[in-house]
Amino acid sequence: MFAVVMFITGLPLIYYLRDGVGLAQNSSAFTAAMAIGPFGITLLFKNFKRFEVPNKVAFSLVLVFIIVCFLYFILRDRYSPVNGNFELITFAVIGLVLISSLFMTKESINNGFLPLAIILSLIGAALLIYAVSNDPLFVIGKRASIRFGDNDDQGNPHVYGKGAFFGIILIFLAIKYLKKISIRILPLIAFFVFFLMVLLMTQTMGPIISTIIFFGLFFTFNFTIKKVSKLVVSLLLKWYVALVIIIFIGFGIKTYSQNQDIFKLVVNQIENRFEKIFISLTTNDKKTHIKSHKVDASASGRMILISQVFDTIEENFNEGKLRYIFFGNGYKHTYVDVPHLEVFDSFGLFVFLFYTLLYFYMIKISIAEMRNPQSIASEFIAYGFIYYMVLNFTGGLIIEYSRISYYLLVVRFVYPGANQFVKAKIQELSQNS
Repeated sequence: MFAVVMFITGLPLIYYLRDGVGLAQNSSAFTAAMAIGPFGITLLFKNFKRFEVPNKVAFSLVLVFIIVCFLYFILRDRYSPVNGNFELITFAVIGLVLISSLFMTKESINNGFLPLAIILSLIGAALLIYAVSNDPLFVIGKRASIRFGDNDDQGNPHVYGKGAFFGIILIFLAIKYLKKISIRILPLIAFFVFFLMVLLMTQTMGPIISTIIFFGLFFTFNFTIKKVSKLVVSLLLKWYVALVIIIFIGFGIKTYSQNQDIFKLVVNQIENRFEKIFISLTTNDKKTHIKSHKVDASASGRMILISQVFDTIEENFNEGKLRYIFFGNGYKHTYVDVPHLEVFDSFGLFVFLFYTLLYFYMIKISIAEMRNPQSIASEFIAYGFIYYMVLNFTGGLIIEYSRISYYLLVVRFVYPGANQFVKAKIQELSQNS
């Protein structure tokens, strides 16, 4: 359970220790060791005779995809700029997670999952706030992240945006599984507001889009208009909820009146960022506008990379090199920053279609889990996949240990294959009773 929780929600804490404290600034090896190390430790305590059947279809698809990617890596051109040692370590880490998770039981990762995951998420978010509040170079409107080194390098805000997104899911699940509405709901609401604030401070589009999708799916699968109405009424009838709402509104009005200039600055910054992203995605002359202050550098750069991929496809077609279209240009031929499209560029049409099948199948089983959750941990993993579902088109590499390792958790624990042990236990208990 700790291994799974640390991998999913521990990255903000790890990045603070790495960059904030300075234990190993900007070190990928330190990050992987802290995030994946617990999976290795679990091998010392496993009962290899106890085995739950994973989701056979999804697990087979992921396994085949990993093998194909590894073969492409082995057969890569000798002049490839890929760092061979780094890639070998990446595949070794993925293999470690595969073996470790395969012999985990859903029962074991579910015990204590929710409270520990919430605690780790809160610690990570709180450390970000602490770091930026003590950073003399941080100003209101700047993307919140932990700066490292002597320059103005703000680190990786996406880690903390993702952490806040996972925190929001955890809070909603905690509220969902409250047996009755009591005063314990107040800290959960406060934690939700805190995570939402951190998410907005990071200004990371992937986690923000993921959060919006999560809200839609969560309320679709758990509430009707009638249920929402009854819940709102029951909350408002609680004296402590009404008191907190009144205090919150009063404090909000007072804070806004005293800090109108700051709030206007923040709103302008957010509007400006969305406007730049829109212009970046819609402008035709990407290369001319890439250095313009009117575009978002990240989004505009990604559009240029995408255009390069299609230019390569057109060039291969015109030169009659159809083998490159069907079988790809080679392992990590181009840094595309759009993983789904990177599959096409590196591995070709056939693997692209295979990966697309895997992608949509993981969406299918995740939605099935959301509709009919088998456990809190598996329900969280299903909702958490929304982030990687969005990230598949918004950034990163396809062969990256955190992405593929999360895929492995999805196909291992998410509906329907992984619930066989749980069903057996329920049947055993009913027979005994």
